[in-house]
Parts: sequence; C-alpha cells; structure tokens
Amino acid sequence: MSRKSRRLRRRRTMVGHYTKPGAAPGVPTIDPDAHPSALTVYGYGLDGFEEHELEDPAGIGDFLGKWPVTWVHVEGLGDTRMIYALGERFGLHQLSLEDVIHTGQRPKLEVHSEYLSLTVRLVKAGHPIFTEQLSIFFGKNFVLTFQETPGSDFEPVIRRIKEGAGRIRDAGPDYLAYSLLDAVADHYFPVVDTLEARLEALEDKIFNGSGHDSSVAIHDVKSQLRILRRSVFPMRESLETLLSTDLSMIEEASRVYLRDCHDHVMRIGDIVFSLEDYCSDLMNLHLSMMSHRMNEAMRVLTVFASIFIPITFIAGVYGMNFNPGISIWNMPELNWRWGYPFALALMASTALGLLVYFRRKRWF
Repeated sequence: MSRKSRRLRRRRTMVGHYTKPGAAPGVPTIDPDAHPSALTVYGYGLDGFEEHELEDPAGIGDFLGKWPVTWVHVEGLGDTRMIYALGERFGLHQLSLEDVIHTGQRPKLEVHSEYLSLTVRLVKAGHPIFTEQLSIFFGKNFVLTFQETPGSDFEPVIRRIKEGAGRIRDAGPDYLAYSLLDAVADHYFPVVDTLEARLEALEDKIFNGSGHDSSVAIHDVKSQLRILRRSVFPMRESLETLLSTDLSMIEEASRVYLRDCHDHVMRIGDIVFSLEDYCSDLMNLHLSMMSHRMNEAMRVLTVFASIFIPITFIAGVYGMNFNPGISIWNMPELNWRWGYPFALALMASTALGLLVYFRRKRWF
C-alpha cells in the first residue's frame, strides 16, 4: 500500500465524511469515493429461505409479505436513490439516513417508535488496521443493514440462515440483529491477538538488545489501539443501553444472547485497555534499556579516559625536553641510559594499577 493510500485510509478512519458547515440537517451528500451500492435481500422462516439481488428496492415488498424475517443488506453507499428509497420504504427518519451516509459516526443506539437504529464500527484486519461503519435498523419483521464497503464479513451468518443451523430461522429480527452484532465483535478478537503478539515480539527484542527502533513500532501499535478504543467503548455503551431499556422489539429470549455479545465487547475493551498499558510499560522499558546501555558505554569510556589521563600526563612531562646542560633540574632522564624504558614502564604500571583498582571497585 502506498503512503498516499495509507494517509487516505487513516484520514477516513479518523475523520469520516461530514456535511459542509451550515448545511441543512437531514440532507446527506454522497462521498464521491463511496462504493457503488449493491442490494441483497434474504427472506427466511421455519419453512425455508430465499435470497435475491435486487436493483430496484420496490421488490422488497414481496419478501416482507412472504417471510417472517426479511434482511435487506446494502453494500456500498454510493447510490443516493437506493438509500432514499429504502429509507422511505421502512419509514426511516431523514437524520437516520444522514448518519448512514456520513460514515464518521460514533457507535450509538437510537430508539424510534417503529424501529431501533444501531451504528457500530466493523474492524478490518491489516497494517494498519482500519474500521468502517455498519448501520443496523430492525423493526417488527425486518432488519436493514448498510455496510460501507463490500465484503464477506457476515458470510457465517448467511450460511447459518441458508442451512437453518442453530435457532436463527426460529427467531425474529432481534436475534438476527444480535447475530450481526456478535459477528462484528468477533472480528475484533484476531486483531487484538495480532497486536498483542506484536507487543510480545517487541518485548523480546528489547530484552535481547536488538530493539533499537522499538519506539516507532510501539507508537504504531498504540495508534491502532486508539482506533479500536474509539470503536469498542461506545459500542459497549450502546449494548448496555439496549439491555437496560425495556423495548417491545426485543424478546426476552434474545436478551440472553445480547448479554453474551455485551460480555464479548466488554472483554475486547478490557484487552484494548490492558494493551495500551502494555505499550506504555514497553516504552518505559525501552527507554530504560537505552539509558542503561548508554550508561554502560559511558562507564567504559570513562574507564579508558581515566587510564589514559595519567599516561598522557607522564608523556607530556617527558616531552618537555628542557636542556639538562643548563640546569641539573632540567630533565636529567634525557641523559640516562634507561630513561625511555623507565617512562614506558611507568605508563604501563600506572595503567595496570588503575585497571586493578577499577576491577576491585566492580566498575567494569
């Protein structure tokens, strides 16, 4: 991935798409980079299952009258006409449609008279990781979802519907909404596991002394954890509100599963929080190890400097070359047969004596 693409992905993840300042509320503007919209309808019940890809939302009415649960799934948000037609067909508020198209929304829950609206962030594994918006609307006999980009993120849910596995065909739209939320939560676990493995590898590198560039890698992991935290913690708040509110559209049997999904999100949030602490601890460890290695280097240099200072002094004294013929005090060793060996021996014995002294002091 090019640097420009990474910057664009990061900008979209962090900022999203917003209306211009002063624009009228409920009048969404399509992002020119949005994917074309593809509409798929799934109708199912105890008696069977039906799936169709539609170009005209008008065909949804046949499913609503035929099947106990109809799931309308839209991938891509580039078709304004389709999004408005679906909003009109299911009675969605204009502000709800605006939240669908403007993909920088904070995960949240909104309660309306005929439907519930959930906005969550679906994480995408990669380097760096990024998230996309998923909008879920469900009412008496329908679930309507808008996914920012095409993908196979809900293939396990679709397979369970086709095969009739579990209780999904025997349950209502609230259970389908739970299944989608649970699939969203499950996407976070491999991502946090990967980040945790990266941090453990960085810890080993730091202890082995090969992690000289670890600060950049730690900061990279921490920035990705920040993205996860902004997605997970609001989703946890939405699920808490959903469970604590008495809503006729959620059956009591489905609340057990929603509590389980809430537990998953809570666990993800705890892992993200602990990994952020792990990043801080690793950064402190990295700085401590760097400081320790620098102190070790400075100690060795200090030892060598301490040894060569007296040697340099001796060499400087015997390098003055004052004429001994002028005064008996002027460098008498210049005329001595053993003067040069004596100077070398004095230097060697001084250095050796300092080495023994430093060794006994445990300075190296």
